[in-house]
Amino acid sequence: MRETLFIKNNKEKWEEYTNNPTSNPAQLSTRFISLVDDLAYAQTYYPKSKTVLYLNERVVTFYNQIYKRKREPLSKLGYYWAVTLPLVIYRNRKFIGVTAVLFFVFVLMGTISAANIPNFFDAIQPGYLKQTRHNIQIGDPFGIFSGDGKLKSFLELGLHNISLAFTIDFLGGMFMGLLNTYSLLLNGMMVGGFHYMFYEAGLGWQFVLVVMIHGVFELFAVILAVAAGYRLLVSALQRGTYTWLQSVKQGAADGMQLMVLVFILLFFAAYLEGNITRLTAASVATHSVDDFIPIWLSIVILSTCITAILFYFWYYPARVARVVATQARHITNQPPIVLYNV
Repeated sequence: MRETLFIKNNKEKWEEYTNNPTSNPAQLSTRFISLVDDLAYAQTYYPKSKTVLYLNERVVTFYNQIYKRKREPLSKLGYYWAVTLPLVIYRNRKFIGVTAVLFFVFVLMGTISAANIPNFFDAIQPGYLKQTRHNIQIGDPFGIFSGDGKLKSFLELGLHNISLAFTIDFLGGMFMGLLNTYSLLLNGMMVGGFHYMFYEAGLGWQFVLVVMIHGVFELFAVILAVAAGYRLLVSALQRGTYTWLQSVKQGAADGMQLMVLVFILLFFAAYLEGNITRLTAASVATHSVDDFIPIWLSIVILSTCITAILFYFWYYPARVARVVATQARHITNQPPIVLYNV
């Protein structure tokens, strides 16, 4: 059967399932089994088509509705963090991966530019550069982080970063991806450029130990927010088998759930910058200080931050997706299906 005929024969049924949801357990089960049958057929005969993507998403939606009725060990909040959000991350893993690669390309561009272009920093952030150079000369290279870490400063920093992430990195995706790509470019080149400046001063590893304590969360939040913006843009441009409005709604829903994680990451970053970074900065200062974190502890904290990012945004979502696919297969006793095969 041709794919167009397959879609024609089943489109009315799929639209009925989408537009007229039910909470009746028997109807949910019947619809779920029907969709799994369609998905198995589509994966066999049209493995690379958008029909497979559409049916993947519908199967997962119905599975979650059924599975939520059976779960007891996890509360709603626990289920959201343990299952729902990881599945959103997994569904959007390509957006996140592409954005991360772009960011590291921009970091490399910043490093090369700082090494070869005179007055490179004057075009990016001259005030920050002037203060940092002065601090390096007086033996306090990370003095710009030596604030007192008060709650007010922490909240102001967190809210400022969140407002930028939401308006520029996320909503900026609707401007054909230009605004949030520019934000990614600027952040990447600043990181690469400033790391080169510290490297040139013989402080390359100190830059990593001090700035990346909060930078891991802050920079990954930028990557995640820009990826959410790309998701929103693509949902508006490529609707697949959905109506344009349905596609945008789904893109916005995924994007907003990713932004929940962005907000949390930025608050963590603001807390670390105000309360931990200043102590790690003191540990590499050349003048005498009384209050500091030893270098070995800085390494432990930085390693913990990196491990947390890799676990929750890479390893764990893939594991949850595999478990969901396995459980869905057991419910229907069907051949293996691949969820989120995008």
